[in-house]
Amino acid sequence: MRKKVYLAFQACLYGICAALLCLVVLRIYRDGLQRQSENVLLWIFTRENVAEGLRPVLPVLYGTLGSTLAGLLLNVRDDGMDREVRDTEIQRDLLSRGREATPEILRERKLQRIFRILGICLFLLCLAMVTLFRLREGGEAEADFLRFLNWMLPWTAGGFLCLLITEGLRAGSISRETEALRKQPRVSSGPEKPMAETGKGRGLVLVRLLILLLALCLILAGILNGGMRDTLMKAILICTECVGLG
Repeated sequence: MRKKVYLAFQACLYGICAALLCLVVLRIYRDGLQRQSENVLLWIFTRENVAEGLRPVLPVLYGTLGSTLAGLLLNVRDDGMDREVRDTEIQRDLLSRGREATPEILRERKLQRIFRILGICLFLLCLAMVTLFRLREGGEAEADFLRFLNWMLPWTAGGFLCLLITEGLRAGSISRETEALRKQPRVSSGPEKPMAETGKGRGLVLVRLLILLLALCLILAGILNGGMRDTLMKAILICTECVGLG
């Protein structure tokens, strides 16, 4: 029990530390934009700015490192981390062989398709709402990073929350279908394929799709907050100043 409490506390501490570091980065970027509006030659992330921003977060950062070292010294680890992870979809597919699909099973499969399509559509809708900021604000969207951030973060978080909820509902439907399949007698028996061959590529396609959507969202955020322009200007200055082409 004490081990579980310690691991939960450590996980919360990691989350708080990560959130505070993200806020520090955003605050440094916001202050840097304000200074650049007065003098475009000033840098946003400097050693002094980073040190000043990290100073309030140092106690939490040191506490996180200390808890990690204490856990290593006391050999505190999750006993279930080495437990075999079972894929519910693969189990469902193996049970469905040689068993008749009842109306209950067909209904659950239809629900699973609906949940997957609904989650993807809601996520894409949230990403579309992020792009509306550019259309609504026009060319001045780059000048107000905080307004864009306040608009983007809720919609992005909402999109991932929709995916999480729909995938949870889909997992529940798969569990109900699996239980219904266990109650069905096997009609015909035949050689079973290895578990790895069943449902091959389904999870991989979903992971690739989520990574692609996240990458598109981050690329869009970089374009809207002026990151693409800054990168282009830095590349031009490197060529004209450092290499000496100018």
